[in-house]
Amino acid sequence: MELIGNLNNISIKNVDNIDSIKDDFLNKINKEGMCLIKDILPLELVQKLKSELLDAINEECKFHNSSQFVDYGMVLLCSKYKNELLNIFNLDKIFKPFEWILGKDCITYSNASSSMPPNKTNYSSRVHIDSPIDYPNNYMLRLLSLIVLDDFTEENGSTWFLPKSHNLTTPPSEEYFYKNANRLIAPAGSILYWNPKIFHAGGNNNTDKWRHAFTIVMTRYFCKQRLDIPSILGDIKANNNIKRRLGYFNQPPKSYKEYYGRK
Repeated sequence: MELIGNLNNISIKNVDNIDSIKDDFLNKINKEGMCLIKDILPLELVQKLKSELLDAINEECKFHNSSQFVDYGMVLLCSKYKNELLNIFNLDKIFKPFEWILGKDCITYSNASSSMPPNKTNYSSRVHIDSPIDYPNNYMLRLLSLIVLDDFTEENGSTWFLPKSHNLTTPPSEEYFYKNANRLIAPAGSILYWNPKIFHAGGNNNTDKWRHAFTIVMTRYFCKQRLDIPSILGDIKANNNIKRRLGYFNQPPKSYKEYYGRK
């Protein structure tokens, strides 16, 4: 089974006209709990992001002094490694869908990789949701995105998603999940957005190559980030658009002087 097709796929070729899909996007997020936008990123950018992500994975291994750890393949904060992994936060066509739901002042909750090592699975293989928080009247505090850097196929561990499962009041059994879930079969350069209460599970990569992707999770401006991103990144050379999305303007003043703007 495929997630794309007539289930909830939005395919646009003119990525500069992202506003034209707003109504369709919101309708699918509301009904299905997820929405796939195909071909939103140019392949040239995808290749740069993939190269930087592989370098970042190697740097994370240095931190752990090994590749034999449970989160192998997961970069905890992709934007930490700068370049395109940071500059992508300036792309309105990626962030407008977040803002349609969470408001224009939404900030980053987390920004981790979701790469699958060759001939392995990883931490994502369990059936799970990404937020146990109940939203009164389906008021969403977060929205997730998966940025596809390699074609997602059944062979390389494409993720299973259970459409409409954001409406479930109890977790599905594994038998029910795999009987009713769909695979994310999508080309590189696509982005899947989904409600954090959607049940999903990573597959098994049965190829001899990495399958690369990474996530950007946005939250409402008044929520706490998973990590103190501004402190980790420090004084970055980036415009205010990038800094706003990374939460630089949502930190409380650290002193009286900072509050009053004094040096």
